[in-house]
Amino acid sequence: MSDTTALLLVCGSILAGTIIPGPSFIVVSRMALKSRRQGLLAAFGVAVASIAFAGLALGGFLVVLAQVPSLYLALKIAGGTYLCYLGWRFWRRASDATAEDGVATSQNMTAFQAVSLGALTQGSNPKAALVYASTFAAFLPPQTGTLTGLFVLVIVFCISAGWYGAVALTSSIEPVAKRYDRARSGVDRFAGALIGTMGLVIVFRSVTVRP
Repeated sequence: MSDTTALLLVCGSILAGTIIPGPSFIVVSRMALKSRRQGLLAAFGVAVASIAFAGLALGGFLVVLAQVPSLYLALKIAGGTYLCYLGWRFWRRASDATAEDGVATSQNMTAFQAVSLGALTQGSNPKAALVYASTFAAFLPPQTGTLTGLFVLVIVFCISAGWYGAVALTSSIEPVAKRYDRARSGVDRFAGALIGTMGLVIVFRSVTVRP
């Protein structure tokens, strides 16, 4: 397989894995509904976490981590627990329009908080890490050169930032934002329930499913 073909396959697989809705999609779109700027900052945070996952996958760390069941289990449970907490925050603030909560009032968040929220949400989802690890294992040669590795990281960033940036821009369109304002409580509860359920599933599968 040529390098060009391998990179094209990597691009296609990462794009497919990225556009599947998950916790990051919900958080970015939810923040953008309240503030386009904060939504875009959260999208940047997701892209940063994606690069971190991709770098760990290229370095073989995720493969090594999978060989240490107790540590891998602890990280998955921690990630799932964070998603449960994030879902609870959405739900708890759903009916309070003036709540000073970083999630509920994204206009009041600093740039660092918005980027951190996006990065933590992406980083808490072990499924995202598996996408990179499995893609690189399938299509990249065992000894990937430094230049190729850097190019792959650029691809990962562009795909992640491009997709979630588009999600943020679409969610912040005025007609969409106005409809959200009219149904904010229900939307926030739905988002909180969905994220919390994803977290519960991750925790449940982590403690019940064994290789």
